[in-house]
Amino acid sequence: MNSRKSYQHFEHDNLSTTLSGSKNNWNHSLFDNSFNYNNQYILDLSHTFLEDLSGLVDFPFLKALILNNCSLTNKAISTLPELHHLETLSLNKNELYDISLTCEHIKSSCPNLRHLSLHLNPICPDELSETFNLSYDYERYRNYCIRKIPTLAFLDSSPVTLKEKMYANNIIN
Repeated sequence: MNSRKSYQHFEHDNLSTTLSGSKNNWNHSLFDNSFNYNNQYILDLSHTFLEDLSGLVDFPFLKALILNNCSLTNKAISTLPELHHLETLSLNKNELYDISLTCEHIKSSCPNLRHLSLHLNPICPDELSETFNLSYDYERYRNYCIRKIPTLAFLDSSPVTLKEKMYANNIIN
């Protein structure tokens, strides 16, 4: 029995805990009020133009949020509501320019975050670049994120080591 339903451009499966609304202009009012989104644990809105994330308040039990290639800015990140159950946040390929604002707001909105990916944002040094200071820049970036979001166990494509946590906490005030 297929229990898949579609609300405008969004699909959900009553048998799973995943909701995907990729490749749309997302507005939380598009969601049908007859469906209880409280039970959604994974939300993927990749490739969706997003200016405001406040509608995510309707998903209080999210465990994973994927917002890759959504043209997100620091202004949009500042609208991220408190998501106390969120453990994984993927923000790859967006327009995040201020590492301080990004980390501070993520820390306050997602106090239990364990996995964060910020690849291909201006705040994340490009590992494929051939710049001279790449290794140093990426290490500084990792140390900063680890210090500001101490719950992280995984940043971008690699685990956060105990040595990194100790180093980040000693060098950044």
